[in-house]
Amino acid sequence: MRRPSMLAAPSVRAGRATAAGACLATVSIAVGSLVQAPSAGAAQVATLEAEAMSYPGGTGAVYADAKASAGRELMLWSTASAAGRVRPSSPGTLVLTARGQLCNGAPQVQVLVDGTPAATITVSATSWRDYLVPGLRTAAPHAVVVRYVNDARTATCDRNVLLDRVTVVTTPSSATTPSRPTGASASPGATSSARASATSSSAVPLPPATTGAATATPSTTTPSTTTPSTTTPSTTTPSTTTPSTTTAMPSTTTATSAPAPGASGAAPLAPGAWQVRMTAGSTPVTDALGRTWSPASGLSGGAPTPVWGGIAGSSSEALYKSARLGVRDWTVRVPAAGTYAVDILTTDATGDRPGDRVFDVTASDGTAATTALATGVDIVGTAGGWWAYHVTGRVAVASGTLVVHFVPRRGETLVTALCVTSAGGLDLGPTTTDDFTGPAGAAPSASWVPRVGSGPWGSGELEAYTASRSNSALDGAGHLAITARRESWSDAYGSRAYTSARLETKGRLTFTYGRVEARMLVPGGAGLWPAFWSLGSDIDAVDWPRSGELDVMESLGSQPDTVYGHLHSLGDATDATGWQGQHVSDIGRGFAPGTPVAGAWHTYQMEVTPEYVTFGVDGRQYFTATRTDMRPGQAWPVGKPYYLVLDLAVGGDWGGAPDASTPFPATMLVDSVTLRP
Repeated sequence: MRRPSMLAAPSVRAGRATAAGACLATVSIAVGSLVQAPSAGAAQVATLEAEAMSYPGGTGAVYADAKASAGRELMLWSTASAAGRVRPSSPGTLVLTARGQLCNGAPQVQVLVDGTPAATITVSATSWRDYLVPGLRTAAPHAVVVRYVNDARTATCDRNVLLDRVTVVTTPSSATTPSRPTGASASPGATSSARASATSSSAVPLPPATTGAATATPSTTTPSTTTPSTTTPSTTTPSTTTPSTTTAMPSTTTATSAPAPGASGAAPLAPGAWQVRMTAGSTPVTDALGRTWSPASGLSGGAPTPVWGGIAGSSSEALYKSARLGVRDWTVRVPAAGTYAVDILTTDATGDRPGDRVFDVTASDGTAATTALATGVDIVGTAGGWWAYHVTGRVAVASGTLVVHFVPRRGETLVTALCVTSAGGLDLGPTTTDDFTGPAGAAPSASWVPRVGSGPWGSGELEAYTASRSNSALDGAGHLAITARRESWSDAYGSRAYTSARLETKGRLTFTYGRVEARMLVPGGAGLWPAFWSLGSDIDAVDWPRSGELDVMESLGSQPDTVYGHLHSLGDATDATGWQGQHVSDIGRGFAPGTPVAGAWHTYQMEVTPEYVTFGVDGRQYFTATRTDMRPGQAWPVGKPYYLVLDLAVGGDWGGAPDASTPFPATMLVDSVTLRP
């Protein structure tokens, strides 16, 4: 529920498409396949022109190109999928002809065949090239999806991928080993003056709907799981696992390939590059994004149980209707050693009371110690009955098998669906911590920059933010003190009766995935609004709420026992209008941890992965926002860098104004801030 605050006007992303003909690609194919061109004697048995593929409107367009096979090319300028079908007359090898435009690195696409990830291709050359995707063993029609996964744009360049065609050939040539992408920058091509009208059909939003047995490799069949799919990749650091009623964290490393399941020497997959989705029921379920969740496999224990009535809190209500009571284990084969983000979907529509059903969730891979995902899960006690609920966590998997264990404490376990997403390698990188050591009165580390001015701050706030050490300074006891005072302030934008501080890491410290946490003591009192939150680093280019906002914690001084966690993004027509008349999605909830929030020390956590964002306090998970639960028209703001914000606001549309009982000066203490990759 934060506010945009004196934001720069958004830069118009018009003319996004750059001229066809610029830079394309060296491809490093996942799952152990090698980049190669078909031999001169290869027989072509099927062709799918890229311009005939379907894709979401506004994510690409078809342009003329004399060097393309049919004189036209499909450009994808936004993270999206192009889908179509090939109908080979005999078995063969799939060949993707593509090129790219570079911007701080090369475009990357994932190729799915019949819903199964078959190759991850990094496109880094500057002319049309052919890339093999082996494994078509039948002459039957095949559904092919080419998913562009790492869109990027700066003030000087724009990363795009251009597709010519998909063909099937019968005789591949000898393979050449792919070179690892270097990430070199290149200027984009000239801007096209007009976009061709794109033939947009009912193409899948980000991850497409798929069915069938899921594997990350065409050469090896996965155990029984089905339908993997991809989410946003990107590069950044996620985080570690957490016991208690909360999840583990995601992480980011750049992956170039997706090896065969369980391959010990296989490169780890980038966050979101691989995903499997299953329902606990016996029939497929399609979620609100058009993605297919396959019938359960690898599930042991328990029996189906009916779910009566409607389930609140999700636009994909059908996923919560296939419940299974008494589940003990759920086994999933994964394509490579690495870290995986686990999202267990559940609900309790039995009429049970808080405490009637309590269970623990752990995970293991048979070679490493068991990871505690959540302890003492009480669905009704935390979220209430008939409400979508998630247990999430990141798990290190050194073998090819991930096993999720459900351990009952009281009553039986209850599960409705499972989603597992790649989250990086086993080594997620170093943890960054600021413990605010230093002499009293000193400024905090250079990572924290004060925002100065009287606003307007966008939410009816009454304070001016200053760089004065009387509003923000170290206290000499290992804490950062942010203090709100009743004192006047004037500048060119107006006058204020209160001062405080807002410190940001913009341009200095960011995260994309991982665990973000802070140990804090916040003040109580009407009209006080302490918070630890984050904003998308692209805010100056796209404005709020398109930038996205992830609120690790917010507290209203008038509600001293409650903490709030929220995710904000551009909403759909159902959402209320906010900043500059835009629809703003507000996904989140408040939670009473059982001890006062105001006046007491607590550790607030947020775990960010490609598929979910989980909020917790003192190791206890209390709310998870997922792409699955959001409506299709609501933007999912995850998959790009965010910077951190610490502030103590006064007043505001949400918390109300201070009154005679509000204590001034009021101080928020921060003991530490940690980013866990």
